[in-house]
Amino acid sequence: MEINIQGHKTALTEPLREYAEKKIGKLQEFYKKIIKVMIVLDVRKINDLKRSQVAEVSMWVSGKKVIRATEAGEDMYAAIDLVYEELKRQLVKHKDKHVKENRRVAEKFKENQRKIAVESLGDSDLS
Repeated sequence: MEINIQGHKTALTEPLREYAEKKIGKLQEFYKKIIKVMIVLDVRKINDLKRSQVAEVSMWVSGKKVIRATEAGEDMYAAIDLVYEELKRQLVKHKDKHVKENRRVAEKFKENQRKIAVESLGDSDLS
């Protein structure tokens, strides 16, 4: 998994970079097919100081183009934690849908194979 981190209107310190990489890297526990992650850490000048630190993440995964999440917090670490939880929720939902679809397709295939086998047995009895 490739992780790119950008700071916007903020100094991107090494501990902050490491924390973001470690936290977002944990998402592979929930879904192994993450291709690329883009993290933008931003400080916005708004009246609500509790929501001025923003973490935006775009994640490219197989089976779907992009999963995105944006969360804001009092400090950048809190914003990263919040965006991690949101991405985890979206990845688990995506994985469940992906698994259900694969199982549905496999069940249809098995059913078709059974029909073909029954028909071929019926044809051989007539010969």
